[in-house]
Amino acid sequence: MPFPGFTAADFKVFDLDGFAPRMAAIRSRIRPKLEAVGKVDPEVVVASNPGCMLHMERGAEARGMKARMVHLVEVLGRAWPVETS
Repeated sequence: MPFPGFTAADFKVFDLDGFAPRMAAIRSRIRPKLEAVGKVDPEVVVASNPGCMLHMERGAEARGMKARMVHLVEVLGRAWPVETS
């Protein structure tokens, strides 16, 4: 499956009440997308939501993925560093 990207709706699964419904939603919404990322084997995955980034990082580590999860602000900071005199 081509990677369709994560959306805010994907991570609403963590707002579901009850462990079983939450895990079922994670398995159906989050896991397939994380597995699609793993097939691409990127060096870096950029996220704009810190909570999403932490969840993806944990899932990636559990699967032995080497991709580094970084926040969008970090990427922008590296692209346009602050000039010091």
